[in-house]
Amino acid sequence: MPNRSPHRNPKSLRNAQLSCAFIPQIRPLDSAKTRNYVRVKCTLCGSTKGITYRQVEGDSGLVRAETCDNCRGYVKILQQQQDPALEPVADDVASLALDPLVRELGYRRGAVNPFVWGH
Repeated sequence: MPNRSPHRNPKSLRNAQLSCAFIPQIRPLDSAKTRNYVRVKCTLCGSTKGITYRQVEGDSGLVRAETCDNCRGYVKILQQQQDPALEPVADDVASLALDPLVRELGYRRGAVNPFVWGH
């Protein structure tokens, strides 16, 4: 059986139209085909509903509590992109005033800092 591929036959290459397969085709977004990307998710239970960020009033906002209404848990979030000098252990201890305020709202801490166990 003869090979009919234009890439194997030099005579047919002369008449072939060359096209680049690496040029991306750009088309407008179709609202029916767009996807909803989850941007915020509870790190404890995976829920995407009822996520709130709380901080001590008047604080810089560099250390916040991410609370979840689904599991009633919270974790501390440190904003290192705003202040690269933040140190997780030291700033967790320094922000201990945030913990009782969040617990008063009915949330439990989801991640424990072992350096503050006796306090």
